[in-house]
Amino acid sequence: MKFLRPIEDNILAKFSKWKGESISMADRLTLINSAISGALNYKFMIYKWPVSLLKEMESATRRFFWTGSIFKNKLISVAWAKTCVPRNEGGLGMRSLRAVNEGFMANLAWRIMTPNTLASNFLQNKYVSEFGKFRSGVEGFRSQGHWNLPQSFRNTFLCISKDIDHVIIANASSDELIWMPCSTGKPKTKDFYDHLHPRRGVVNWGNKIWRKGNQPRIQV
Repeated sequence: MKFLRPIEDNILAKFSKWKGESISMADRLTLINSAISGALNYKFMIYKWPVSLLKEMESATRRFFWTGSIFKNKLISVAWAKTCVPRNEGGLGMRSLRAVNEGFMANLAWRIMTPNTLASNFLQNKYVSEFGKFRSGVEGFRSQGHWNLPQSFRNTFLCISKDIDHVIIANASSDELIWMPCSTGKPKTKDFYDHLHPRRGVVNWGNKIWRKGNQPRIQV
């Protein structure tokens, strides 16, 4: 946490330098989405941030957006979670810092678990191999195109074993890990973020407000 605190201080210093009270809310929104979120993406990719730091930065972001200063508070009737959704769903397009960090960490874990890639081989050899295999596949439970489940497993899970026997074994040389919530089975950071930060559904007035041609100050 000590080496992450200077990063947070740098972000808060950026807020302090901007004259937020003299610019519109649309300009503040642009600064938050570009300067703040963009600066944190790389740090989120490699570190699991403490929730306390993320709450502090989100609190400062919230105060800056509504008041123009990170030191002023204002009574707001709109929940911050409602603003951190896409524009076509009634939000302002900002992202939850906690969900973004969790999405990057989930993507990193996926890259470690996914075999036969340069990144996974490096990470597994560096962090996993000395503790044993990270995961076990199904290759050891099939023989000559048929399932070869341990008898102890069949005796304990009779119904599950029968269901497994009905699963056709593909003619593949090795197992392939897929993530079911993703349509392609191979998720990216955005897929993890959407899974951790559920959508609220498209609103019918979103495109009318955010359509091209409207001035940003009117949109916000």
